[in-house]
Amino acid sequence: MQGRVGSPGVGGRGAWNAWEVGAAVVFTGGLGWLSWIDARTKRLPRRLIYATAAGVAPLLAVAALAARHEPTRLAWMAVCAAACVAVLLLMYAVSRGGFGDGDVRLGGVIGLTLGYFGWRVAAMGLTLGFMVGAVGGLVAVAMRRVTLRSPIPFGPFMAAGAVVALALQPALR
Repeated sequence: MQGRVGSPGVGGRGAWNAWEVGAAVVFTGGLGWLSWIDARTKRLPRRLIYATAAGVAPLLAVAALAARHEPTRLAWMAVCAAACVAVLLLMYAVSRGGFGDGDVRLGGVIGLTLGYFGWRVAAMGLTLGFMVGAVGGLVAVAMRRVTLRSPIPFGPFMAAGAVVALALQPALR
């Protein structure tokens, strides 16, 4: 199953193999569900975060080892997952309750997935998540939907940043 599928991303550089497409479907589907749940309940369920990771990781591992013959991608997945978790743990520690542990867990899945495509893609996904979250928060405050002290679910913003980085990944390599 080493066939190439389409030319995703900006500029159409490089086609994805079927394993990468499967991982992208699982990843974006999981992010969609998590965003929907977080927007309504302000909670990110562990089971769904772990299920998304359990669906994505083996597909990308097979893509790295069997289809692309690039085992270094596995190392980048681990490094980027750990780095995203470390950054988000720091945010969790300094935010005094404004940042949830579900956001930290979700950051690990995002780092793991985007890390497959390289550290730049993972860094861009995390950065875009913070940028979209800041703009979304400011818009919500300006529209008087929330106050500066109101809890705002961060998962949908993280997911948006990750999906944009995934779409732009050929240009970020």
